[in-house]
Amino acid sequence: MVALHRALEDTYPQIDNSFPSTREYKLLENLTTAVENSDQEAFSDNLYQFDQMSKLDKWKTKLLLKVKESIEEGGEDFS
Repeated sequence: MVALHRALEDTYPQIDNSFPSTREYKLLENLTTAVENSDQEAFSDNLYQFDQMSKLDKWKTKLLLKVKESIEEGGEDFS
């Protein structure tokens, strides 16, 4: 989680300074918060809202499903 926060706050904005104002950034920020709070419902809601505007491909969906399942199982250390 520390590496994810570092990437969102430092690395990605350095690559593209407009990234923090994008929907993708907001999604990552919201999903990170949901995982930290073990809030599966918030995780699902954020993905659903994003998917309504921009469809997620199968690879991303599969990856995000694994993260969601880890919330159900009581959390997993993603560090």
